[in-house]
Amino acid sequence: MNLVFQQANVLRCGLDQKVESICGSMGTSLWHKTTWDRHFQQNMAIVCTAEVLVQCLMHSFINMSQINLLIFDEAHHAKNNHPYARIMKDYYSQELDVTKRPRLFGMTASPIDVRGQSSDHIKQAASDLERLLHAKIATISGEQLVNNSISRPDEEVAVYAKLESAQETLLHQAIKAKYGDITAFQKFFISSKRHNSELGRWASDMYWSFAFADEQSRKLQQREEIKYNKTKLNNSQKEWDTKVERLKEAAEFVQQYIVEPPTLCDEALSSKVRLLHYWLNLYYERTDEPRCIVFVEKRETARLLKLIFQKIGGPNLHCDMLVGINNRAGEQYVSLRNQILTVSKFRKGELNCLFATSVAEEGLDIPQCNLVVRFDLYRTMIGYVPGLHPKLTPA
Repeated sequence: MNLVFQQANVLRCGLDQKVESICGSMGTSLWHKTTWDRHFQQNMAIVCTAEVLVQCLMHSFINMSQINLLIFDEAHHAKNNHPYARIMKDYYSQELDVTKRPRLFGMTASPIDVRGQSSDHIKQAASDLERLLHAKIATISGEQLVNNSISRPDEEVAVYAKLESAQETLLHQAIKAKYGDITAFQKFFISSKRHNSELGRWASDMYWSFAFADEQSRKLQQREEIKYNKTKLNNSQKEWDTKVERLKEAAEFVQQYIVEPPTLCDEALSSKVRLLHYWLNLYYERTDEPRCIVFVEKRETARLLKLIFQKIGGPNLHCDMLVGINNRAGEQYVSLRNQILTVSKFRKGELNCLFATSVAEEGLDIPQCNLVVRFDLYRTMIGYVPGLHPKLTPA
């Protein structure tokens, strides 16, 4: 969502025309034809998420013939059932009069977004992208790239000691003894052991402090939704009331335990976290000027690392997390406003370290960022591009 407003601001600075920015979180008034008629009358350019455009085409608020130029940012996503692919297959290709089709322009740091990195995988992915977008991939020549004035970042690999096998902490065992029979809780036990191995004992114990609370919020939301289903109201509501009551009981049980703040002097933190602290300390020990993004794979990891480094990061490190927008209850609700404020604070220097999921990988323009750490290794070439700085790799 941040990209919508970022791209719109760039266009407003470069075009002597009105530009509108739209995303799905902007309210129900967005889903009326009169709204879109007004947008098309008043603006020369509209920047929106792909899903918004799909919905508008599907409801016939607009049609392909009204669009002169269609730009896909991060065009490598155009595959499978992604909104880019649906736009092309369900609407662009269905416009049989080619003179009424918009011109197409796709942008990406790398057209290859596949996990297999063999030459056959890469060629096939590139060919599929060209075919779907009715386009030809064009890139800078090798000679121009060599002569490019933009300097390549320094890249270093940091090697940490082998992680401990997934173990159960004392808190984990206490919760398991009391609630291990509940099928719905099994995913929590698995996550707790994983956090113990990857992040350390403190993260495993701290995870329980929000796991039950988040799940309780989710169940409460689901119960409210069930009220609208009259055929299942009685039995379903009783069932959900029982589950919510057990979650409340489990959350209160966890709150009785005091999790002491983590330190670098014991085994409460994994070797991977301790090495991350070493690297960040090199930059933040004497100044708060550096700007860093630490990329992780899971939202829970970002949340736990934020909590850890708020304790051990030192006075110069001011951190937060940047994850995708979550409209459901649970998993710590993240709104569009939260996300925009976090990026704004990072640009201004109020925050100087973000623990981020892939939401920050693609397109976010933060020139001040001078350190990128890939805490969890990238899985595709796209993930590698923003990570040209220290990477944490097991020994």
